[in-house]
Amino acid sequence: MRVFLIPYNDRVSATRDLRREVNKTLDCWRAFANARNYRSSRDHVIINWGNSDLGWIGANFRAMVNSPVAVTKAISKLRFFEECRLRNPNIPIPTYTTDTREAQKWLNKGKRVVARSQLTGRAGHGITLVEPGGVLPQVLLYTKYEPKSHEYRVHVFNGEVIDVQQKKRRKEGPKAQGVQSRIRSYDNGWVFVRQGVQAPAEVLDAAMQSVAACNLTFGAVDVGWSLQKEKATVYEVNTAPGIEGTTIINYSRAIIKYVTENFGAG
Repeated sequence: MRVFLIPYNDRVSATRDLRREVNKTLDCWRAFANARNYRSSRDHVIINWGNSDLGWIGANFRAMVNSPVAVTKAISKLRFFEECRLRNPNIPIPTYTTDTREAQKWLNKGKRVVARSQLTGRAGHGITLVEPGGVLPQVLLYTKYEPKSHEYRVHVFNGEVIDVQQKKRRKEGPKAQGVQSRIRSYDNGWVFVRQGVQAPAEVLDAAMQSVAACNLTFGAVDVGWSLQKEKATVYEVNTAPGIEGTTIINYSRAIIKYVTENFGAG
């Protein structure tokens, strides 16, 4: 049996490092996203790292972890919210709409609005935070801004939390000012840390439920937490998260455990 990691993009370094770690225990390979070094076989277990289209593979493999259909449900922010509302209304997603007039009503009532011009944007790209009294752009998706004290990234694999990180401001480097500083992206001066991080149980539960709602085996869920309201808000599930260091080790252990328990080690 061979394990194949297939990234959505060949530039994704996470799968190269992950492959080396998994290969210490299992026969693990990394395929190119365009398939030029891959030929399917009935003894292959495929770990799909963020691909929404793997039609070129066919059906000649033993198993695939994270199907392209499941990935499609997660990578579109609108589709993800719809799946959560349909499959598990208890998942604490933000209030959302595609109707500009509805979003304008939120602004008129003094609410901040997050406007998304890209449904599949990464790292905060395509996001504008509009303050009451501001000009609302014509975009694809609007959500009510939920104030948060902390924001976490919860890594879930096969129904279990395998890693938790928290977004914190960089001590050095550029930081966003004003309204956009509320958007906690790398470009705005935020990075993930894990030292001393302990997320509330509600955050962990919401993350696990979100991954399950998309029929994913694994995903990294971004969740906000309001200390004042003691409330979690799920923003998205990442199917190809950037990982390094301890997170790579945690994912490799989860993959090895999952593959060994479900498909044997040889």
